[in-house]
Amino acid sequence: MISRRACLALPLLLAAAPAGAHHVQFEVLRPGDFAARVAARSGKAFLLVLWSLACEPCRPDLELLRELRRRHPAMPLALLSTDGVALQEAAGKVLLAHGLEHEANWIMVNRNNLGLREEIDPAWDGAVPRAYFYDASGRREAVAGPLERRRVEAWLASLEPAA
Repeated sequence: MISRRACLALPLLLAAAPAGAHHVQFEVLRPGDFAARVAARSGKAFLLVLWSLACEPCRPDLELLRELRRRHPAMPLALLSTDGVALQEAAGKVLLAHGLEHEANWIMVNRNNLGLREEIDPAWDGAVPRAYFYDASGRREAVAGPLERRRVEAWLASLEPAA
């Protein structure tokens, strides 16, 4: 038999439970964190896509990534919102709308953090969209502007083992 105390506590526990599919879990990226995030993926290729709520060309990129995720479930992907934690909820809603809530989702601690931008790429002026194609050895290729389907698909094909 369930006690009265347990019955009273149940609504509180349910309210405190994570929203599951209706919630995006972001890892906050602070100055000094970027190298560790990349090192955690050492030995593995991955695609890092930088985006922002205010970036109109980023929306088609997110749609492309949703489509590619469906076709390539093992695609190694990390998304970095440059909006800052103050806009985390809004950024999460956009990712949910594009079906990207289960990716590695990072968000800058605050917008326009020059130190963090320089850690990510000293040559980066802060403009988005921007992507980095990492290979398993940690080398990367930066791509400014919208993602090109052909480029991403060629990169994905390069990750497949030779037959």
